[in-house]
Amino acid sequence: MSTQPVDRSDKSKRQRSYPSSTQSYSQYLADQTVKRPRFALSNSGSEIHDALSSGGLIGVFSEVENLLVGTPFSQLKAAFAEVDAIVQTMSMEERHSQELSSLMNKLIISIIQPIKDQRITRGTETTVDALTSDLTQIISEQRETVSNSRLYSSIIASNSEIFVNNLCGALDHALQNYMETSAVTEPEIIIEEVHQLAKATNLDTEALLDEARENRGRSIMIQQSIAGTETMLLTQAQQELLNKLPHANARYDSASRTDAPSCLENTRVTLLAEIFEWIRDPDNKQKIFWLHGLAGTGKSTIAHTVAKAIDEDDRLGASFFFSRDEADLRNPLLVIPTIALQLAEHLPEFKSCLAKSLEMRKDAGTASLSVQMKKLMIEPIREVERRLSSSIIVVVMDALDECENPQLVGSLMKLLLEFLLGHHTLKVKFFITSRPEHHISSVFKNPRTNEVSHPYILHNIETSIVQADIEVFLRHGLTKVADDFDLSTIANPWPSDNDVTNLVERSGALFIVASTAVKFIADPYIGQPNEQLRALLTNERVTGTSPYDDLDQVYYHVVRTSVGKFKKVDDFVCVRFRDVVGAIITVLDPLPASTLRSLLGCEIDYVSGALRLLHSVIVIPSDVASGTEPLRVFHLSFPNFLTERCEDARFAINPVLHHSYLAFRCLSILNDFLRRNILDLPDPLVLNEEVSDLKDRLSKVVLPHHQYACRSWGLHLHAALAALNEAGSSAHSVDHNSLEEINTKILSMLSNFCNSKLLEWFEVLSVLKCLDMGKPVLKAANEWLH
Repeated sequence: MSTQPVDRSDKSKRQRSYPSSTQSYSQYLADQTVKRPRFALSNSGSEIHDALSSGGLIGVFSEVENLLVGTPFSQLKAAFAEVDAIVQTMSMEERHSQELSSLMNKLIISIIQPIKDQRITRGTETTVDALTSDLTQIISEQRETVSNSRLYSSIIASNSEIFVNNLCGALDHALQNYMETSAVTEPEIIIEEVHQLAKATNLDTEALLDEARENRGRSIMIQQSIAGTETMLLTQAQQELLNKLPHANARYDSASRTDAPSCLENTRVTLLAEIFEWIRDPDNKQKIFWLHGLAGTGKSTIAHTVAKAIDEDDRLGASFFFSRDEADLRNPLLVIPTIALQLAEHLPEFKSCLAKSLEMRKDAGTASLSVQMKKLMIEPIREVERRLSSSIIVVVMDALDECENPQLVGSLMKLLLEFLLGHHTLKVKFFITSRPEHHISSVFKNPRTNEVSHPYILHNIETSIVQADIEVFLRHGLTKVADDFDLSTIANPWPSDNDVTNLVERSGALFIVASTAVKFIADPYIGQPNEQLRALLTNERVTGTSPYDDLDQVYYHVVRTSVGKFKKVDDFVCVRFRDVVGAIITVLDPLPASTLRSLLGCEIDYVSGALRLLHSVIVIPSDVASGTEPLRVFHLSFPNFLTERCEDARFAINPVLHHSYLAFRCLSILNDFLRRNILDLPDPLVLNEEVSDLKDRLSKVVLPHHQYACRSWGLHLHAALAALNEAGSSAHSVDHNSLEEINTKILSMLSNFCNSKLLEWFEVLSVLKCLDMGKPVLKAANEWLH
């Protein structure tokens, strides 16, 4: 290795700028913060990059020695000279050289350059003393090893990895120590800068100090500066690894949750107070708050409220709101990578540690849950834990029960609990909501988990407290309905107190009953709100043992209204209801009405006609025919009612038959659509990336329903098989004659597909960039055949 001299002759470039006599300190500070991070890469910092590219590691060590000339830290300078001498004798692997170069670069920017600029604090002194001691010990051990060996070069070669690892550990420890101590002494730096500025500009020192103290944005600017520095210190390769990490758009405020409700003012007061107290308490060792309750008790609304509040308080580290509607939002293998990426954006310290962990295991994002937990959460958190601020940050996970694959969900919770059991002082907490499903509740029933978890049963709250909140909700919602429809001429007030009390009683402890009732009453496609309210209240209440009796009665009234006077199972309107609504609740991803009608092979009027009176239970866009917004249910309890508890054959949806029918429709579409060279390329042997207009060709030929059929036919077969195994617990059994009929059709379609369309199918998967789905789809089909 050769040393390249570094030109440091132009010292003027490193002179600090000061505010003019007419510029306030806060203005100057804001300008400087925008221009550079707190640990700015000054001219000498740029020279370090030159040294790295030209002189390698020796250039870096030489630069450190030069920067320490004339400073009080001569012992550190001497230690680096010794390290320099040792490194010159070594033949170092490239990965060791890169790691050491990265750490040295960080050290110069954050510690050495400030020393040269005479920005020395107690934190600097503590860090330098510890680093000098560590380096002296490492050098001593290395010299002793070499002097005791007759094979000097051999020992150097074999011992170089140990030496470099020890050296990297010392540098990393110094950087961590400096982050801790510099955060404590930040006020000293600010005050010292103010005094220096005052001397340079003859300004009033106390006035400047007052202005600095009053600048409430200072802490935010410091955080932004640190974040900028940490981001700057990531290599391009590290940033690319972070960018490639698979993740879901699962934040509480994502585009798909634009209309997600929060708790109304003066509702859930006691519960929210308990949650926020748990968040704020730094001594509480229960790192998980598990809020669980029956469907429709308001868990997601509470989770959204908590996430929004702590986000505004800058305590939200990450959020993952699960949904069965979207593949990414129900995929357990995307949970940890998504949370890790969000934590990296919130915590710059974590970001650099996550990047380093990904360098060691580049496929961690697609590995097993245990590897993901270790590489993307445990190792980065362990490394950064001591550098986190004293503030608690929270990860919010809502509707965990909507995550598919119960076995993996259970494993995910076990891994998280095991990690938290060994980290009682961790400043990260997890707020989780779910239904009390067995695969989740069984994990929390383990006695060991009581140390780190705080279960809270939502549906066990005293009914009178819940109903008081439901009354607030109903009065708020129905007042808006009265204003929108100008109902003051009908009754004043509308609704009456008796009507509200009646609706509250019918809601029981389920917010979803009240929510659905308000939507039904406000649906302009059905009739006048006062008539719809009266229709709901005149229904005789069903008094049973199920907690969903009141909810089921509201849902039954909604679907019965949608078919009007038609009473027979095979009436056109009832068949249409089952076809369309059954497809909406069984498709694997929500589809727009235009795509759904192509999948079903029907006219758009068939779809829109079935949905016309179902606005209270299904999200229906205003432009059904040509809109791109997907059709989705408001709440999972509605498909639960239709598939599990509805005893009226006109509306009952059988998942086995519907998944089987959708698999048949997918195969039918593919058999008609697939052909060789589907994109009509001049040369079908070219690679996808070599086709400049690939995206345009794809959008014109492979339409949305083709894409869905390609990805989903085998998965629908798998879902049909799973539903068949669970059919014994449903309210209505499977019609085996109908099932045998549809299965015969599927076998015929599948035989044709495998014999003549299989390669063409893989071609389309390739251009759709989802070739990896081929294996699970074929595996699912094979399981169905057996």
